[in-house]
Amino acid sequence: MALKLWEMDERLEAMIYEATDRETGEIDEQALFDIDALEMDKELKILGLAGYIKGERSEADAVQLQADALAERAKGHKRRAEKLQAYVERHLPQGQSVRDDRHWLKWTKSSAVEITDESKLPSEFMTDPVTPAPRPDKIKLRQALKTEAVPGAEMVQRQKLHVK
Repeated sequence: MALKLWEMDERLEAMIYEATDRETGEIDEQALFDIDALEMDKELKILGLAGYIKGERSEADAVQLQADALAERAKGHKRRAEKLQAYVERHLPQGQSVRDDRHWLKWTKSSAVEITDESKLPSEFMTDPVTPAPRPDKIKLRQALKTEAVPGAEMVQRQKLHVK
């Protein structure tokens, strides 16, 4: 009897189905003991599991292919949204807001640490990792810049447009 990729003993398939966690896809360890204890020809059991494994791998490949396609679509949507956001930012004067029953566009103030010359930063404002090389610690810099000047960094004020 020739087994197709998706054919296997119903008892074996039911065991796998019942022992699979629907959220993680993991198979309960006890199920492996139950499969081992299942009274059927060992070779048929192994061949049935081989078909199931191939089916799972094929399904995983198909899902990954769709996930990759969806990720590309998502990137395209994000690029269009960014481009349109930039357009709106150029055409809506800072400080002005626009609102209707569906949308609300408003500018908010924010601040950010901008590194003007990393080589001038005091060492206490650098992170400690060996790999990758130390880099500016913007959290420490933000706190310090609230009360003092730090060589190589400055606090810049920005406007950010929120579209809700």
